[in-house]
Amino acid sequence: MIRPYEKRIGAVFRGPGPRGLNELKWGSFDGHLLALATRQGANVRRARVEEVRWDHGRPIVRARGCAAVAYDLLVVASGVNSVTQSVLQALPIAYRPPQTTKTLIREYYLGEDTVNRVLGTSMHVFMLDLPRLEFAAIIPKGDYASVCLLGEEIDGALIRAFFESPQVKACFPPAVSLEQAACQCQPRINIAGALQPFGDRIVFIGDSGVTRLYKDGIGAAYRTAKAAATTVVFEGIGARDFQRRYLPACQAINRDNRMGKLIFCFTQQIQHRSIARSAVLRMTRREQQRGGSAQRMSMVLWDMFTGSAPYSEILGRMLHPAFWLRLASDVILSALGRPQPEDGGVGTAGGIRTASESITGRGELGRVYQPGDILIRQGEMSDEMFVIQEGQVALVQEQGGQEVFLGVRGAGEFLGVSAIFEKQEQTATVRALTLVRLLTVDKENFMKRVHQDPAMAYRLFQHMSRRVRELNQQVKALNQELDRVSEGRRGDKDAAEPDSGGNSKSK
Repeated sequence: MIRPYEKRIGAVFRGPGPRGLNELKWGSFDGHLLALATRQGANVRRARVEEVRWDHGRPIVRARGCAAVAYDLLVVASGVNSVTQSVLQALPIAYRPPQTTKTLIREYYLGEDTVNRVLGTSMHVFMLDLPRLEFAAIIPKGDYASVCLLGEEIDGALIRAFFESPQVKACFPPAVSLEQAACQCQPRINIAGALQPFGDRIVFIGDSGVTRLYKDGIGAAYRTAKAAATTVVFEGIGARDFQRRYLPACQAINRDNRMGKLIFCFTQQIQHRSIARSAVLRMTRREQQRGGSAQRMSMVLWDMFTGSAPYSEILGRMLHPAFWLRLASDVILSALGRPQPEDGGVGTAGGIRTASESITGRGELGRVYQPGDILIRQGEMSDEMFVIQEGQVALVQEQGGQEVFLGVRGAGEFLGVSAIFEKQEQTATVRALTLVRLLTVDKENFMKRVHQDPAMAYRLFQHMSRRVRELNQQVKALNQELDRVSEGRRGDKDAAEPDSGGNSKSK
């Protein structure tokens, strides 16, 4: 698994930024993804689809200002807030749109200095006793603070109750009016997957099909798109083909979402009970003070609120006996009114700061090493792979009591790749030349990622192939150097031998 101290959250704007933005400091994340697709050969037509119909068994699409075009396969990735859903209602397929609920997204302009002072780099998550509220968070994004509310039909009454809570007000400067946001929207999100998200020559991916409950729509869109592409390449584009190979991927997400609903039911019970909220805070604070790997509550909260793990994994951790023994102990201490442990950056009982430096103890991805530090020591046994996130390292090997310099590796390079496949002894020592950030990945996590993303294995094999070529070039250069040295020694020997008259051949 990836170590707890090697996690962080990347906050982005899906578009160019909030309404009224005066200075463009970043690009649109969606625009970035679209540019990547374009570079891979996708053709982008910026026009609204006004009609979709079937003609001779093929989908016909007509966009505004464009002629109707027939396609072999129609992939719908429109989300649930698009008018495209209404255009598709008349199609002769069994598809039914997913169930949705209303959310709230608000952006407050505070200025970067104020954001850093009052929010820091933490994502602030709130466990407030408010009906219908499943998830609430304040996320720092440069000059802005983003507020996100998820639950059952977020309405004006719930919004007012949230912003009037003392825990929320404490996250904003007193001079800020919480009624005057720079930008606000109330989009709908998918809370239950679509019925039969496919048909003959048509497939629905992402939010318009199935997505993770209250979590990353882009991540689910990627996974379902990959499953759909696999179906098209290896099976076909008929409804039966999608049912055989695409539907299982959607069903797996739906099963995981059912476990997610159980987890959120559990957290709701905690939200409604002050002693339970206090116990969760107590357990989390203690874990942050002690550190170590057994941060059970911390990692449950992290993965729940960030979507870093499937709900099935989170539920499995919650069912561990050690989790319940520790929680029961903290419930008793809270019921007896025992004082809370010192704040380890976790926050108050109403709002738990669940960012990298509060839940995991660090604000950066990977472990940081100073120049001269030993990252990997020759002779140690390992079944882990290492990825250099930042900086440069030197590879040295001890031979006969002396260190032999092998080379330098930089950001993006892998170390110990073969150990992932078979536990083995480290053949060299790795020492930091500059400030280095190193990510550790073990075999279990690697195999899981490869199963989810086979392209990752291909990239790794490319790296291994390049490394083999480099080694071959080094061996060739070494052999040439040995040949040159050998020839030089033979020449010296010949020059030193006497001729038939007893005279040396040396000049």
